[in-house]
Amino acid sequence: MEGPRLVTTSRSIQAKCEEIAGICEEKKNVSSTPVVSILTQLSQEEVFTKFSSWNKLQRVTAYCLRFSHNCRYKTACCQVILSSGELNEATLLRVKRAQSDSFMK
Repeated sequence: MEGPRLVTTSRSIQAKCEEIAGICEEKKNVSSTPVVSILTQLSQEEVFTKFSSWNKLQRVTAYCLRFSHNCRYKTACCQVILSSGELNEATLLRVKRAQSDSFMK
């Protein structure tokens, strides 16, 4: 009596294993690509009035630049503290943006 029941159970287990293998194959075919989208673009004046100090604006800009860099390059290491290079890059970006807005004409 145990024989037919064992064969039926074995077949159902085999069917489940094949189903799981099929799902794993489907997952391998899906590739993930990080996408960063900016929904609204603030003018330079709005950006400067949104933050109470230059230090905050500089740090938020540096964190945003770090985030976009980490999305592009997955090998980047995670640091908690902003480096002086990151802060300088943020300052340079803000100065360039202010100059492009002021001297556009």
